[in-house]
Amino acid sequence: MNPPPSTDVQRHLLRRSIAYSVDASISIAVLSVNFVVILAGMLVSPSPEELSGTAAVMNLVSLLCTSVVGFGYFLARDALPGGASVGKRLAGLRVVVAETGEPCTLGRSCGRNAVLLGFGAIDLVI
Repeated sequence: MNPPPSTDVQRHLLRRSIAYSVDASISIAVLSVNFVVILAGMLVSPSPEELSGTAAVMNLVSLLCTSVVGFGYFLARDALPGGASVGKRLAGLRVVVAETGEPCTLGRSCGRNAVLLGFGAIDLVI
């Protein structure tokens, strides 16, 4: 039988969970803007035929912009100043290069978070 985790480990896991939840909420909030814009476009169009044209372009631009910002934040979040995303900063955590102790770079942040994004996609499929 395994001993229960120490309170230090439990506190660390709680801090990491809070940081991840804050960062995920930011990404989801940005991506949700697209739905608001599409809904607004539908409300101001008097008929479905008018949804083509300007409203369709507005929806596409909104989708592209919010996707770039939302996924961009998710990938680059650990390269923010000090190696800490908004959530990690609130939780008192930061990401550093193990060998040097320097803050995480943009390339490393994108790499580590792309792996997380990939595992998340696998979880959704399975």
